[in-house]
Amino acid sequence: MIKTASVLLVILPAALTAQQRDTTAKLQPLVVTATRLPTPTSSVSQPVTILSGDELRARGVQTVAEALREAPGVTMSQSGSYGGVTSMFLRGGESRYTKVLIDGTPVNSVGGAQFFENLSLDNVDRIEIVYGPASALYGADAMTGVVQIFTRRGSGPPKLDADVRAGTYGSRDGSASLRGGSTYADYSIGGGWHSTDGIAAFNNQYRNGDLSGSLNLQPDDQSNIGLTTRYSGSVYHFPTDYTGAATDSNSYSREHRLVVGLDAARTVAKGVKLRLLSSDNEIHGLSEDTQASGVAAAPFTKTSAPTGGYRRFVEGRIEAGLGWIGTATVGAQYQAEEERSSSLTRTYATSPAEVSPVVTPGSDDHRITRGYYVSLQGSPVERLAYDVSARRDDHSDFHDVTTYHAGASVALWGGARVRASYGTGFNAPAFYETQGSVYNAPNSALQPEQSHTLDVGLVQSLLNDRIRATVGAFDQRFSDMIQFVSGATGGPPDYLQLTPSYYTNLTQARSKGFEGEVNAAFPFGLTGAASYTQTIAQVYSVPPGYTGMQPGTALLRRPSHSGTASLYYAPSPVWSLGAAAQYVGKRSDMDFSQYPSPTVTLATYVKLGLSGSVRVLHSDATSVSLTARIDNALDRRYQDVFNFPAPGRAVFVGARISATR
Repeated sequence: MIKTASVLLVILPAALTAQQRDTTAKLQPLVVTATRLPTPTSSVSQPVTILSGDELRARGVQTVAEALREAPGVTMSQSGSYGGVTSMFLRGGESRYTKVLIDGTPVNSVGGAQFFENLSLDNVDRIEIVYGPASALYGADAMTGVVQIFTRRGSGPPKLDADVRAGTYGSRDGSASLRGGSTYADYSIGGGWHSTDGIAAFNNQYRNGDLSGSLNLQPDDQSNIGLTTRYSGSVYHFPTDYTGAATDSNSYSREHRLVVGLDAARTVAKGVKLRLLSSDNEIHGLSEDTQASGVAAAPFTKTSAPTGGYRRFVEGRIEAGLGWIGTATVGAQYQAEEERSSSLTRTYATSPAEVSPVVTPGSDDHRITRGYYVSLQGSPVERLAYDVSARRDDHSDFHDVTTYHAGASVALWGGARVRASYGTGFNAPAFYETQGSVYNAPNSALQPEQSHTLDVGLVQSLLNDRIRATVGAFDQRFSDMIQFVSGATGGPPDYLQLTPSYYTNLTQARSKGFEGEVNAAFPFGLTGAASYTQTIAQVYSVPPGYTGMQPGTALLRRPSHSGTASLYYAPSPVWSLGAAAQYVGKRSDMDFSQYPSPTVTLATYVKLGLSGSVRVLHSDATSVSLTARIDNALDRRYQDVFNFPAPGRAVFVGARISATR
């Protein structure tokens, strides 16, 4: 496959875009997520992709999930229509193996699960994707990588941006942001509203609104205080059950999430900085469904299932310059997590109007984590950059975990650079796995899942960084993977079984592969990129007697072959055209409409998106442009999840206005 990647580096430069890994033309951007300090991408030992919020919005991309589809090695899995459960698989790992941050605040659920359907690009400055384990810096969840979403910052005179659009499936979108700043303070506030009637014939509406903001204060040259917040509220109506069958005309779910973060820093001596960080991720949900009971005297039942929880942390760290050696960071973190759930079923009759409700016992689970870490990074000699880090996490629910990372980047000949890294990661069990639920017994002996990853790559820059090509390989080994074991009576999970179902550490898996990528910026406003990833993600070891996935079985919903290619042409500020394609190869899934559920194969598909804009009004302070976008332009019929059809061709038209005071 190395030969395949090499061939790609020759044939792909003709299809390239502004979405880039490691660099933009003529400019070395700084990446924060990889080391937690602003670091030039040429000094980072792990692969990094940076997605620009402005460039994505200019092409009509509205959601974080759609933006991530354009990143190398990323597979997004959406359950049917807009608003359906959307998961991310990075380099063949489980969807719970990627840490997701909003301005430094973790938003994964306990256990690592993160769903992307309600994350919009409103007021987003950029998205950084770091490939490879990062638990040594971030703790749990960061087994295969980290995705961090950054809110816009303001500068200069007040600037207003607003856009509206409408299109297929009754879709209506609108957003606005205002930002500005001075020497001592800058601000950014924004919000958006997105709605659609969905692709199904009934009960498939989706509504999502959000508000976000950032405020940065610099009272003097030695101090900085940053505050960020993001609120989102959504409601999704879904006509399908868990098998994909459209049988429900009134089921829906709501979600409200509030993310708040603080980052305060003070330089106390030359090269020494103290930093205090704190954040809160609050989430509240509700699912409701009304069903026929089958009883003549009480024909209907309504079930309401509220959920709630939070992840809060406070962290202090010291950043100290050590001269030619580099910069050392020592930090400590305290994190509290909680999840609550319950269920209430009411039975309705013609007379009386309602009978006694039935309450299903819920849960109220808590966990405390104390983390301690140290890192060192620098460039002690010309052409060499390195970073090392280690962390210890003490948990209230299971054994302590130690993780580490070491990597280096070495500049070679004529714009070439080689990078290599090795690291470990872990993922903590979810509350329902350790504490139990209606469907499974508790297992207090459950231990974290762990990973060991080797990553190597070669980067070649040409024409003053206008062309950049990358080839790389990765090998990830996952151990103590948590699996569900059904009760001895068989059949679907049932809390009345004589031998209850439970979760336990069982399988070992491996995900390895190769990547090739090319980015370029040509004259006359033409930019582009293309990538190809081969991933082999399989189970390689199970304990004796285990009847689940056996060695050699492919992990679900992860394609062996995937790729992206895109072009963006903006010869002037007046107009632009863009095209982006994603190729997703065959992958395994399961047909949950049958029990036992057989394995099925999802077909290969290519999804093409087209976009364009033209400016129709311009003055010194204001500009107005008309925009258009076509998603799935070839109208391909495909499924990310078996038996959940994805949206077909969708056309959107709108307008965008920018005004500066």
